[in-house]
Amino acid sequence: MTVAIVGAGPYGLSLAAHLRQLGVIARVFGEPMETWRRHMPAGMILKSRPGASSIAAPRPGFTLAAFQRGRGETVSTGEQPVPLATFVDYGHWFADRLVPEVEPERITGIEPAGTGTGFVLYRGEADELHVDAVVLATGLTAHRYVPPALAGLDRTLVSHPADHPDLAALAADRDVVVIGSGQSALESAALLHEGGAK
Repeated sequence: MTVAIVGAGPYGLSLAAHLRQLGVIARVFGEPMETWRRHMPAGMILKSRPGASSIAAPRPGFTLAAFQRGRGETVSTGEQPVPLATFVDYGHWFADRLVPEVEPERITGIEPAGTGTGFVLYRGEADELHVDAVVLATGLTAHRYVPPALAGLDRTLVSHPADHPDLAALAADRDVVVIGSGQSALESAALLHEGGAK
C-alpha cells in the first residue's frame, strides 16, 4: 500500500513516521514545517506546554526534550513557553531522522483513479502519481478569514496575521487595529505592541 501525505507539518510528519514504522509506503509532499516557518510571526510562542508540544513518534527518543538535550539546550519544562523558532527547528530535526525523504513538490491536483481504486496526484502538468490513499495535512493557512466588510480593501491596509512572518516590520511606529479575540489576535497584538505599533 502506498499513502500520499500532502503537507509536511507536525501532523503529516507524525503520520508518515507511524505508517513507515508499520511497513506502509508513505510519501510526504511539501516543505517541512512550511506553515510554521513562513506564516507564523517571529517571536511567537506555542500556547501548548512543552510536554504537550512534541510531535507524536512511533518510538521513543524523538520528543521536544530529546531534541533540546541533543542541542545542549536547557529542556523546556512546566509552564515555560516554547519559542516558535525552537519548534520549527525541532520539526526539521524530527523530519531528518524519521521522514528523511520528504518531497518538496507541490501537489496541484488530486482525483479518483479511473480504475475505481486509489487516487491520481498531479505534480505539475504532466507528472502523475498513482497511490492507494491520500491524507491531506495541509494546515490552516488555506482557511484564513477576513471579515467580508474588509476583504475588498487594499492588501496594504488589511491583512491576515499569516501574511506577516515578521510583525515588527508591519508595526514600526504605525497605528494598527487587530480585529478578533482568539489566540492569533492576542499574540499578534502583543507582538505588534512590542514592535512599536500604537
